[in-house]
Amino acid sequence: MESLRRKLQTLAGIVLLAAAVLAPLKFSSMLLPGVPHGAPGSVMDVVITALTPALFPAFAAILLALTIAGYGFPRDLNWRTPSGRMILIFWALPLTALLGFINPDGLESGVIELEYLLGVSSFATALAIILNVRGGEFKKKLLNAVAAGTLLTALAGVHQYFFGFDELRNFIETQEQLYGVKIPPELKARAYDVRVYATFTFASALAAFLLLTGGNAVLRAWAWG
Repeated sequence: MESLRRKLQTLAGIVLLAAAVLAPLKFSSMLLPGVPHGAPGSVMDVVITALTPALFPAFAAILLALTIAGYGFPRDLNWRTPSGRMILIFWALPLTALLGFINPDGLESGVIELEYLLGVSSFATALAIILNVRGGEFKKKLLNAVAAGTLLTALAGVHQYFFGFDELRNFIETQEQLYGVKIPPELKARAYDVRVYATFTFASALAAFLLLTGGNAVLRAWAWG
């Protein structure tokens, strides 16, 4: 039994570190009410394309279940400990989604926001539990993983600026001129706007992400050198 718990602990840590690297690459598109988000149709879709953020709550719930199975739930859950404060604060976050249920035109927006914030809370709880047990050793690995994800996202943005927009414009022109396909004006505007958004939906979202994680990426890259 103890051997199984250790294996689950190792697996939970690996999954969380992998998520820290891949989240800005896979779950960074915008979750919008009324916009369909299909599940990946094959393993290749999972590897190559961005995943719908609607899958994030399910992923976070699985990670939390795996973490609790391996580590158990922290008994020192109170405001005096860092892990306790982190868990309590993040589980208060979904309460803000209840504002979306006040005199709504429909329930979709409120449900989507509540579902996503519950996913964020679950992910943060798994992180707090693991940090509570493994401490500084895991924190260093986590910062390295976040830095790696930030640098990969930045590289995607550099590729988009120098090559991606040209490829998208050529694709649009080919579809319209050779095949008579009518391209939505929103897509054409994104191709000719040349504001880099990398793996995100909007350039402003990418900018916010880099502001939050760019400093850590620079420090970790300096340490790697």
